[in-house]
Amino acid sequence: MRFALSMAPLMIRIKFVDELPQWITSSDVAAYHPHKETIWIKKGLGFRVIHVFTHEFTHWIIHKFLGNRRKLHDLIDRKKPKVKDLNMNYRIIKNQSLCILEDKIRDAVMDGWEPVGSIVINPQKSEVYATFLQPMIKRK
Repeated sequence: MRFALSMAPLMIRIKFVDELPQWITSSDVAAYHPHKETIWIKKGLGFRVIHVFTHEFTHWIIHKFLGNRRKLHDLIDRKKPKVKDLNMNYRIIKNQSLCILEDKIRDAVMDGWEPVGSIVINPQKSEVYATFLQPMIKRK
């Protein structure tokens, strides 16, 4: 499903899709792509779509009227400085077995990696098992 909102010469496309394109990594529900001037929104959000659209529309306004300033984008997304700016490496260890994940985390800690936050459980719709994830950092 596509919508187009036109305010000459301003143009924004809104695409409601079953799955976000693979290159969108900033969110699992929606994203604004400035070069395509498109807001991608995942279908099935119910009333949450209002909040999601408002957020992405704010990104569009920043891009169109305020010069795509990174600080404003980060403020909207409530982001802290990027990991690469903090002089460290970042990775996510994952496994469907919690015991194996623990072993992988233990090995990574012995190799200088530090767990960040708690273990995340990602339920899989198409599979019987969930995936367990642990974010890790390694200071340079």
